[in-house]
Amino acid sequence: MKRTSAPADSDVAGLAKLGFLAVCIVVLAMQVPVLVDARWSLFDTRIYLDGGHAVFHDPAALYTTRWQGGWWFTYPPFAAMAFAVLDLGPSDVATGLLAAASVAAMARIAFLVSRGIVDGLRMPWLDSQPLAVRRSAAFGLAAVVLLASALSEPVRGTIAFGQINLLIAWLTAEDFLGVGRARGKNSWLAGTLTGIAAGIKITPMLLVIPMLLAGRWRAARNAVLAFAATLALSTLVLPNQTWSYFTTLLWDPTRPGDPWYAWNQSIVGLAHRLTGPDGSPAAQAILMALVVAAGIVATSMMLRSGDRVGALLTGWLTIYLLSPITWYHHLVLVPALLVWGILASHRWPALWRTVIRAEVLLVACSVIPGLYKLAPSGGGSEFDYTLWQSARVESFPVLGLILLVTLALATIANPEPARSRETETAPPTPPIYTEPPPAPYIPAHDTATNRRT
Repeated sequence: MKRTSAPADSDVAGLAKLGFLAVCIVVLAMQVPVLVDARWSLFDTRIYLDGGHAVFHDPAALYTTRWQGGWWFTYPPFAAMAFAVLDLGPSDVATGLLAAASVAAMARIAFLVSRGIVDGLRMPWLDSQPLAVRRSAAFGLAAVVLLASALSEPVRGTIAFGQINLLIAWLTAEDFLGVGRARGKNSWLAGTLTGIAAGIKITPMLLVIPMLLAGRWRAARNAVLAFAATLALSTLVLPNQTWSYFTTLLWDPTRPGDPWYAWNQSIVGLAHRLTGPDGSPAAQAILMALVVAAGIVATSMMLRSGDRVGALLTGWLTIYLLSPITWYHHLVLVPALLVWGILASHRWPALWRTVIRAEVLLVACSVIPGLYKLAPSGGGSEFDYTLWQSARVESFPVLGLILLVTLALATIANPEPARSRETETAPPTPPIYTEPPPAPYIPAHDTATNRRT
C-alpha cells in the first residue's frame, strides 16, 4: 500500500527528538545529587585543577608533587594546559561544567552511535520506511543507549570521580561518526579530533593504525599532525615537563596505581593478579600481541567495509584491554558496544551472529553492574582471591579478549556485510546521515545565472 503520511512521519520524528531531549535532561538531573553530596568537589577533578594550577604558577611541581594526598598527575602536559583553563574560575564551577560537559558528551555519543547503527541496518521492515521514521528510530535507540550508559557503573564512576573519560570518547566518536566525516573544504577535520584526544590521553593514538590500514590516509595524517601540534604547544609552554613526561614518566606503569589492583581491567592487570606482583612479562607480551593483532585486524576491516560504529567500538575495546591501566570507570563505551553487538551483528552469518551476541552480552553483564567491585581490593588481597572472586574481577579482560578475537575471525571470514535473501535485490536505503553536495560552478561572466536571489 502506498504511503501518503509524510506530515505524520515528520511529527513522529519531532516527538522522537523531544523524547531524546527529555531523557538528556533526566540524565543531567541524575548527576545533581552526586555533585551535592560531594559538595561540588570531585576527587579527580581536584587533581586536574591542581595540575592546571601548576602550569602557570609552579611548572616544576606538575609531575613531582603528589596531589590530593598522594596521587601523581598522570596526563600529558597538553592536558594540564587544558585544565589550566578550568582553573581560572572557582573549583565548584569547574566541577559543574565538567559534569555537564560529560553528560552532553554521553548524549552526543549515544546519538552518533545510534544513527550509525540504524543507518547500517538492512532489514526489510525498516528499509521500507521513510527517512523521518528511520530518524525517529535513531533517536529512540539513542535514548536507550543514553539511559543504559547513565546507569552503568563505568559512567557512574566517571561522574562521581569527576573524570574526563566521556569527553575523550566523544572526541573520537565525533571523528569517526560526526564532523570527522566531512569532505570537501572541511576534510581537514577527519582525524583531527582523534589526534587532539591523543594529546590529552595518549591511548586514542592507537586508532590511527586502523585508519592507515583501511586506506584513510587523510584522517591518519590529520590525526598525527594534530597530535604533533599538541606536542609542539606543550614543548613551547612546558619544555622540561614535556621532555620528562614523554621520555620517562609515560613508561612508568605504576604512577597511576598498582597494576594488580582489582579495578584495573586491562590484560596487564589480569597478568599481575594471576601470576604475582611482577606480572610475568612473557605472559603480558603474549596477551598484548594477541590483543594488538586481533584489534587491528577487526577494527581496520570494519572501517574498510564501512562499519564505522563497529570500528570505533572495537578500537576502544582494544584500547581498554591493551592499556597498562584501565580503571573500571574508563569502560564508558561498553553499553554502546552491547547495543551495536546485538543489532549490528546482522552483517555476519547466523552462527557468527549468535556467538558475537552471546559474547557481547556476557561482557556487558560483567561491566555494566560492576562485578569487579564485589571482590576485596587493595593491600595485596588480589593475590588471594577465591575462584569466584577471581571470576568477578577477571571477567571483563578474559571475555573482552575472547570477544575481540571472535570479531577479528568474523571479519576475516566475512569481510563484506552479509545480505539476506530478502535484502539482496532491495534498492539501497538512503542513509540518515547525508553530506551536502558540492556547490555548482558558476562562471563569473554568466550574468543570467549569477543573479542575486
